[in-house]
Amino acid sequence: MNYRSPSKTSFARAFSLVELLMVICVIIVLAVLAIPAFSNISRGSNLTTGGTRLVDQLELARQAAMTRNCPVEFRLYQLPKAGDPPTGTPSVYRAFQVFSLDADGTQTNALTRVITLPDNIYIVPDAAVSSLLDTQQGTSPSLVSNPGKPLGPYPAGSYKYVAFRFKPNGSTDLNAAPAKSWHLSLAITGDAASSLGVPENFFTIQLNALTGRTRLFRP
Repeated sequence: MNYRSPSKTSFARAFSLVELLMVICVIIVLAVLAIPAFSNISRGSNLTTGGTRLVDQLELARQAAMTRNCPVEFRLYQLPKAGDPPTGTPSVYRAFQVFSLDADGTQTNALTRVITLPDNIYIVPDAAVSSLLDTQQGTSPSLVSNPGKPLGPYPAGSYKYVAFRFKPNGSTDLNAAPAKSWHLSLAITGDAASSLGVPENFFTIQLNALTGRTRLFRP
């Protein structure tokens, strides 16, 4: 019977403690470098999600007005900050809802539930970049500062809304003068505004008052 010499016996080589610690350190460094990138991706994704929700609801309102052959009201809600109690002071435009109206424009019926933006996304309140929040026009859009009834968990005094309407032909009741531009700009909470009035990362929706159609702008 043949026996192998002990000197030729092979042994599996394991990691030493120093090598294992080095691998762990490399993994930690890579994770630390990757966290900001993932955070930026997540923030950008929330901004896109919020903009998409808003565009979808605007298009739904226009289609509902044309399909139902009745005026449809689009409301932009100013609520307490995300995470604050519902009884707080309304301070951030971050939700919206669509209503149909009867022939004389008085009775309203909710066509959708209240749609909110992601918690870290808000509509920039500066009228220069969100003219649909500018209620100093004398007509539409109009501000309702005391709705008189609760909105889900929000009591009557803890929210306000700005409203404008789509007509049965798809147009809006906004000023359709060529020199007038209607838009909303979304941004991420905490991002500093640039000289243009919006942060470097933003989402702007332009609404054509005459056709009711939307266009999107991203940096």
